[in-house]
Amino acid sequence: MMKIQKPHREQTLSESASAMLAPAHTNPLRVLLAIEQAGSFAQAAQQLKITQPGVSRALARLEQQYQVTLVDRSQHGARLTPIGQRLLSHARQVDAALRRAAESVRQALGEREGCVSMALSHAAIARLLPRIIPRFRRHWPQIELRISTAIYPTVLAQLRDGTIDLAVLPLPDRELPEALEVTPLGPSRLQVIARAGHPLAASRKLVDLKQAQWVLPGADSSTTRALADSFAEQGLGRPRCHTHTQTLSALQVMVACTDALGLVPSEAGASKDRIGHGLVRVPIRDLPSGPLLYRLQRLDHELTPAARALSELLARSARTQHAKTFGPTQKSNSRTSTAAACRR
Repeated sequence: MMKIQKPHREQTLSESASAMLAPAHTNPLRVLLAIEQAGSFAQAAQQLKITQPGVSRALARLEQQYQVTLVDRSQHGARLTPIGQRLLSHARQVDAALRRAAESVRQALGEREGCVSMALSHAAIARLLPRIIPRFRRHWPQIELRISTAIYPTVLAQLRDGTIDLAVLPLPDRELPEALEVTPLGPSRLQVIARAGHPLAASRKLVDLKQAQWVLPGADSSTTRALADSFAEQGLGRPRCHTHTQTLSALQVMVACTDALGLVPSEAGASKDRIGHGLVRVPIRDLPSGPLLYRLQRLDHELTPAARALSELLARSARTQHAKTFGPTQKSNSRTSTAAACRR
């Protein structure tokens, strides 16, 4: 009698994980995503590493399943119909869930590959990123990190469809979706910056900057609101700002080449006074406290081991930095931290 050798459980799990990320003919939703991203069937096929007829067949099955037209084809390429656009968000969620499931299995078996995506505010990038990345890389050297700028409310859609695993940013004074896990990480610190040689570079008080022009984050950002509130409390009117930017690098460039001042995270500099790019710190003593930072994750999404490790590193680093700067505080329970509780 021929003896049949039973495969190892690890092999079976690994093969199952690979099947989750199988070629696109097993997942027509991934074909829809590729068409939307590439703009044509040919480029979608190249992106998915299958043939163009394979793309057409997978899309045909999907359209037959829903009895609708999902993609309009023309000589200019392929464009999703309104119904296709409606299905797109669900396709992203399904695709992200399949990828997380496959990576979770592989990482549980000891592999160190995969991807973690997060959106961080300027303050989070400056305050936390330099401290956590070296530690994370020691344990997860092969993980692909995708880091984008956290912009509210864009991050809500990114968390919902699985584009990002987590986000760290200040939050507005409004209700958040119940499906989010919101963990307070403590306040950030702010500093005023100016070009080297600026006539206000030696100013000590906010009142000295009453007539200054500013380059600030978005008009609705917590940093901009904090400065406006401090101006109002001191009877200084409103800060004069004609330039808003969502990127720290653009803000620094604008300040370096004009007489405008900028307000940035205090960690965005390598030394006490000079911070590079031809910029200097303005030693204002009565600056407002920086906005509170929060970590956002979806309650109904199980993070991969790599994403969970990075998320925990962010929280620990934030608590350590808060204790050094402001003194120890009581540790919060992230599972019970709702948007409303965080702002009480």
